[in-house]
Amino acid sequence: MEFIINRQLSLKDLVKHYFRQLFSRPWYLKFAILFLVTVFLILARFKNFTTEHFAAENELKNKWRLKADKFVVRMMADDQVRLPKVSNFIHGYGSFYHFYRIPRRFKKAFYSEMTSANPDTAHPLAPDFSFHLTYDKNKVKIFHDTNCGCIYRIYMLPPFSSYLNKVDLLKPQDLKNLFLEITLDDVTTIYSLTEILEGEKGPFLSPVSSKNSKPLSGIGSYTPFCYAKSASIHYVDDNEYPTNLLNLTVSCVANELKCPIKQYTAVSYMKSSCLPDEQSTFSQLNKENFANLDYLVEYFKYPENYGPHDDDGCNLVCEDFSRKNKIIKLIERWNRSAVVVSIVLTELLMNDDDEINERYFEDWNDIFLSVTVDGSSEPQIYISLGVVFVTKGFKTEFISAPYGRSYRGCNYLINLNSTLTWDVLQVGYFFLPIPYWHDIKINLEYRNEDIRKKKKICYQVLENENFYDEKQTGHLYGHNVFHSGETERWREVLSVAGGWGHLVSLAVEINNLKPILDAPLIERWAALQADPVIYIDGFKSPRVRGTGLEDYFSFSHGFAGAENTSFAFVGVPYGFENKETTGKSWSCYRHHIFDPVLFDDSIEFIMEGTHEDEYYKEARKLTFTEYKSLEASLQTSFVYTPFYYFKKHSKNVQYKYCDDVIFCEDESLASHSFKSSTTPILFRFDSLKYLGDSKHNFEEKNVCGFSFKNLTNIKFQLIVPSTTDSKLVFTRKYYSKLYQWNDKCLVNYNGYTFEWLFSIGPTNSDYSLREDSIILPILDSGKTTNEFNFQLTVLSDWNDISYTLCSITE
Repeated sequence: MEFIINRQLSLKDLVKHYFRQLFSRPWYLKFAILFLVTVFLILARFKNFTTEHFAAENELKNKWRLKADKFVVRMMADDQVRLPKVSNFIHGYGSFYHFYRIPRRFKKAFYSEMTSANPDTAHPLAPDFSFHLTYDKNKVKIFHDTNCGCIYRIYMLPPFSSYLNKVDLLKPQDLKNLFLEITLDDVTTIYSLTEILEGEKGPFLSPVSSKNSKPLSGIGSYTPFCYAKSASIHYVDDNEYPTNLLNLTVSCVANELKCPIKQYTAVSYMKSSCLPDEQSTFSQLNKENFANLDYLVEYFKYPENYGPHDDDGCNLVCEDFSRKNKIIKLIERWNRSAVVVSIVLTELLMNDDDEINERYFEDWNDIFLSVTVDGSSEPQIYISLGVVFVTKGFKTEFISAPYGRSYRGCNYLINLNSTLTWDVLQVGYFFLPIPYWHDIKINLEYRNEDIRKKKKICYQVLENENFYDEKQTGHLYGHNVFHSGETERWREVLSVAGGWGHLVSLAVEINNLKPILDAPLIERWAALQADPVIYIDGFKSPRVRGTGLEDYFSFSHGFAGAENTSFAFVGVPYGFENKETTGKSWSCYRHHIFDPVLFDDSIEFIMEGTHEDEYYKEARKLTFTEYKSLEASLQTSFVYTPFYYFKKHSKNVQYKYCDDVIFCEDESLASHSFKSSTTPILFRFDSLKYLGDSKHNFEEKNVCGFSFKNLTNIKFQLIVPSTTDSKLVFTRKYYSKLYQWNDKCLVNYNGYTFEWLFSIGPTNSDYSLREDSIILPILDSGKTTNEFNFQLTVLSDWNDISYTLCSITE
């Protein structure tokens, strides 16, 4: 049943009321009143049925909009949105808020993270880290980039050199003399860590940024900082560093000793390239971001109220879950194109007389949401609602931007003759757009064999017009990956190939994790040192090398002090300690709404293994039944739930064209017109492994290349077909010497010059191969360019193996 009677009283109550009034009147008035009331009820019922039954069809006539006077984002059928032409990965807050942009392809950008730390060991896992970029008297440079881009997330755990023995007692005010120095296009602004931690002063405002009561929990912000030419971030301490800190850091790593100052940082950013005449757009974006931030923060505080269904109210149809009926069909459409923009649902428990016994939000791990679109043989989305809506912690709300759980006033159609209204019942909401072009089927499935309590599932599904270009829009996917507590080996989070897409969210459930008793706080949760590692498009070097599982979610020290918190993009809405087993459980999430993790052909996302001899081996996945068994016996388990948009490549269509110059091949050098201003020195190795490759542990044989001295000019030509719509990806494959990092050069191609920095270096001589990529701007607008002439000016010692240019045309 897909219509809703939107009244406070049921039809039965209305009839009783009018009959009582009728019997107190003369007979002729009784007849007249009865006649008029009957006609009124028939018309009202028909009007209500017609309006609600065709609500979805009427919705197709409306555009998505923000209910705001300050600005309206217009979504037009010709796919033209009023956005800067050079930055199709940066969009108005309005389109982000309604998540309009998320399903579409991001053509000329890529996601990256610059992570840095002081590792204490040289074993193979250590190359996940980099040293910091530079050290100064009381500063550490944690980020640097040139050309245009936008920083979205800054995470750090300062060294707290003056407070090392009492870090768990620190308060935000204790950090008032510690600062972040952010420089955008030569304009520097200084923010105290107290301001960032408290999240009450712009541009670091909660719930966009996280807000922690203790520095122990880590410092994480999710505020956009856009730049046209360059950006850098320094951490500024209130103490002077040793003058030989660099040498001390290198020495402690080489000898596997404790480093004198420990600091972990991660800066996430969306990277693009733009021409000088386009750079003013990015400077303007920064002003607009800050101007609208206060206003939009209010929206992010209450996404469940201001989401895509705010104009429609909350009207839920209720159906029974029973032993005979374990599948509830939410919607099923055929020969139709639309976008599901909102799913709202909750659960009611019933007594034996089919009356509502409790308004109760119990563990939903046994209830699965299944979404199948456009003729797929398998559901694109198949997820446990308990994991996504964190129903273990039902006593507290879980409010994040794209999905969550909160108290909301709704009307409930219990049956044809009964509609109830409650203002204090928790409902789950899901706002990630689900586009389809042909058909869709959304079901709820109960996976438990024994339904001991009578349940009603109440739901509302809203759709809007599908204005997307099918060829440039992905389908939404989501699934659960179950693992045991075996953290010695790497665990798969997501592995997809054969198409383009982007990761937009990750939810993680950690159950009954046992601490190392009597260990210092920073060493108590060894399993959480399983760093997130992300490989993009088949590269053997990971694009992202994290500093710890909880660090990825912008927290630290085993989520200490962060339990039961939720913000727009990161949060830990559930934390529980079992006193009998000493095990702790958490649910956490991170949404890549502003900064989706983009890929053109494949993505591999793992949580790294923690054992020196086992880290490159894969841990076995669990079935749902095995996971439930571990959970029931209070054993450690992990559940990863990624959401991502994905589109398979067109069959029999070549989408990628590449050309490379290989330094150890004379024929390649000659055919690409290679020249060098100094005589390069040949280097050879029998075998080397890729820095940070803790999944494949791939060993490359017979590695050779050229070493170039500082200030050497290298010239060569690469040829690939390209047009204005192409994405040009330039890749350097190289060898890094031990403890050498911050390689730098000036790149000039076809007359356009920019700086390129390589911030990571090896701490283990066997793991020293790297591949790094950058996007090049299209220089000749509207023209086809095939020849690309490169000149690289080396600004440090340089050890190159090859350069590759790829044109992605799909």
